Amino acid sequence: MHNNFLGMKYRVFFILVSFVLLTACYNDNEEDIYSKFNTTQNCDTIDVNYSENIKFILNANCASCHDGSHPSCNLNNYTNARSYALLPNTNLHTYVEDNTHKDAVLSDCELKQLKLWIENGAQ
Repeated sequence: MHNNFLGMKYRVFFILVSFVLLTACYNDNEEDIYSKFNTTQNCDTIDVNYSENIKFILNANCASCHDGSHPSCNLNNYTNARSYALLPNTNLHTYVEDNTHKDAVLSDCELKQLKLWIENGAQ
């Protein structure tokens, strides 16, 4: 009985050590995980346009609420988003400046791109 108990202790120990080793080998790095918030890499501020940049920002962060049910701030397509962006002193302009609008928080890069798009006539 003593050998059985000792063998069981070794098995449990082996299982625990294996579990710890297997779960401790997580291969993601901080740069990959938080790349959305990294403003120094891969932020195109040279050729910012609706189809390549702004459409994805608006669809990912804004269109779920601003989908046409609010006619004054409809962001579900280019024509509507451009019209709203070109109106002076809208919430979109304020949002670009302070990055606070309910649950939508944009990365520094997304804010720069959105601001440039508006400043360049929302093309």
